[in-house]
Amino acid sequence: MAPASGAATGTPATAVIPNAPGLFVTSPHSEEYARQCRAAVDAALVQLGMNPGDYQMSFWEDFVTYPGGGYSNRCITVQSPEGYRMDFDAAATLRSPHITADAIRMLRQGYWDAPAAAPGRLGPEFRS
Repeated sequence: MAPASGAATGTPATAVIPNAPGLFVTSPHSEEYARQCRAAVDAALVQLGMNPGDYQMSFWEDFVTYPGGGYSNRCITVQSPEGYRMDFDAAATLRSPHITADAIRMLRQGYWDAPAAAPGRLGPEFRS
C-alpha cells in the first residue's frame, strides 16, 4: 500500500478500509439456507426427544474481509428457554445436525456455565 499523502511530512499515514456492502444482509438464498438449517436441527432435536418449539433460533451472516479477499460467514444462534445462547456454524450444522442438537441438549442442561467474574475463575467452565 502506498503511503498516505501526509506521510512524508511526519503526519501519521492512514488507510481507508473499503465499506463491504454485504455486512449483515441476507439474500433470498440465505433465507432458504436458514430454513434448511432450522429443519435439520428441528429433526435432530425430535430424534433426541426434545421439543424444537422450545428454542429460539436465528440465522445471521456477515462478510468477513481481510487484505486480499473475504468470505461469507453464516451462523445460527440458538437460545434455550433458560436463556443460554450458543452460536453454531450453519454449514457444519447442515452437515451434522445431530451434533448441533446434542450441543443444544447439553446447553439446556447447563453443561456450559458462564459464572460471574470471581477470583481464580477465568471464564466458562465445562462440567462432565
